[in-house]
Amino acid sequence: MVHKINALKVVELLKKFRRAKKYALLNEKEKEKKIMSCYVLGNESLSVIVKAFEIYQVEFRAECFKKTLGAIRDVNKMRCAMGQALLDINCASYNYRYNESGKYKFQYIDPVIVKNGKIDTGLILGCIESFEYQSCEIPNYYSSIIHMTLCNLKDAMLQRYIEKDGFEVGWA
Repeated sequence: MVHKINALKVVELLKKFRRAKKYALLNEKEKEKKIMSCYVLGNESLSVIVKAFEIYQVEFRAECFKKTLGAIRDVNKMRCAMGQALLDINCASYNYRYNESGKYKFQYIDPVIVKNGKIDTGLILGCIESFEYQSCEIPNYYSSIIHMTLCNLKDAMLQRYIEKDGFEVGWA
């Protein structure tokens, strides 16, 4: 049985990934030439990213995140710790950009990601891209653990999207 894949959707997703990757490859001098603003994302956007790690079962890793060991974990504490790590990185970027020292406390807000039985990948990808754009001011962001972890999440999203259409992610 031959499965049809919506090629336009796959091409659109790949273009977004390539744009992010292309920007990641800019050297620090080129990045400094870009004039951009920076802001701190809200709890809603960060909660979407935290929930995406749960949905796609990708391990969350960040420079400022300490994973708790043990068989029993409080899911809400884990969500808050993940969100706080994202917020801390975003704040570090904001503070670096504007030479400030503000800190914020994260509060998890259970986001509506599944609509009509389907995962809203556009919402998730948009929140990830917003986070990356607003957090890239700190030196070496694109070689950081959190950036690589978000790349892993985007890869998992793309892989599930391809598999949902009945295909396998193969090797050349």
